[in-house]
Amino acid sequence: MSEHPAVAFLEAELGRVEELARALPPGPWRWVEVDGEGGEYEALWGVDGKAVLASSDTEGCKSWVYRHDGLDACLPLVDPVSVLRRVAADRQILAECVHMMADGWQYSFMLGQFAEDIVQRLAESYGWVAP
Repeated sequence: MSEHPAVAFLEAELGRVEELARALPPGPWRWVEVDGEGGEYEALWGVDGKAVLASSDTEGCKSWVYRHDGLDACLPLVDPVSVLRRVAADRQILAECVHMMADGWQYSFMLGQFAEDIVQRLAESYGWVAP
């Protein structure tokens, strides 16, 4: 039996997105004001102290802008169209799982438990931590 095309797509896409994210300084990122040699500037720093994005506005216009090499490749991941598409798909997965959790006894206990596990993994992908 061959692998479903959606599975192959997801495995490749997850690998691509992970590679893009790992190329950037680790987060959470935070904005800081830096007093450097060329004057004050604002920077978005990773927890490792490396800049993700920095700019200087010393003369009322952006005198310079620094972007980490990996930042441009990650921008499509936060593109509103992409984000809204993922949110819509996650909502559909959540609704289907909630239905299975509520009516899982009609099918089997294992199906209800499986749906609950999917909901937990989905919540964890948004930052939820199980109590």
